[in-house]
Amino acid sequence: MRLKISLLAAAVLFIVALPLFGTSAHVALQAAATMGGQPVSTMSATRMAGVQSKIANCKDVTFLTGLATDLKDLTVIFKAFNPAQPTGISVTLLLISDLRQKYEDMDVTADCDAAAFAMISALANYGDAVALVDAAKADPTNAKAYSDAVGPQIDRANAFLNALITEIKPA
Repeated sequence: MRLKISLLAAAVLFIVALPLFGTSAHVALQAAATMGGQPVSTMSATRMAGVQSKIANCKDVTFLTGLATDLKDLTVIFKAFNPAQPTGISVTLLLISDLRQKYEDMDVTADCDAAAFAMISALANYGDAVALVDAAKADPTNAKAYSDAVGPQIDRANAFLNALITEIKPA
C-alpha cells in the first residue's frame, strides 16, 4: 500500500511540472523568482523537517488509501491542465481547491494530522502556481514577475509532496 502511494506521489511530482513548463509560451516559468537577490519563496528547512518527522506516524489505512486515490486524481488534474485556455486554468483551480478543502474538512486520526497538513499545503501551493499562470495572462505588463514566481511555488508544493513520499514508505 505505502509503495503504491510512493509511486503515485512520484508520478504526481513529475507530471505536475510538465504542463506548466511544456509550452514555449511559458519557458519563462522555469526561472527562479528573486527579489533583491533573494528567493521569493523559501521553505524553512527546520519547519519542513518537523512536519516530515511526524508524517511517518500515520498508520490509518483508510486515510492512506484515500490519499493514494487523491494523488492519482491530482495526476489526472495536471495531465488535463491547459495553460493556454482560461477555462482550463479555472477548471484546474476549482479541482485543486475542491481537493484541498476535502483535506481541510477531513477528520483524521491524530497520527495522520501531519500527513493531512502536508497534502493541504501541497495543494494550496499548486493552486497558487496555477493562479500565477492565470495572473501572467491577465496582466501582460507584469507577466514576467508572475511567471518567474511559478517555479518557486511549485518547489514549495513539491517539498510537501516529497515529505509525504519520503516518510510514507512501505513497511
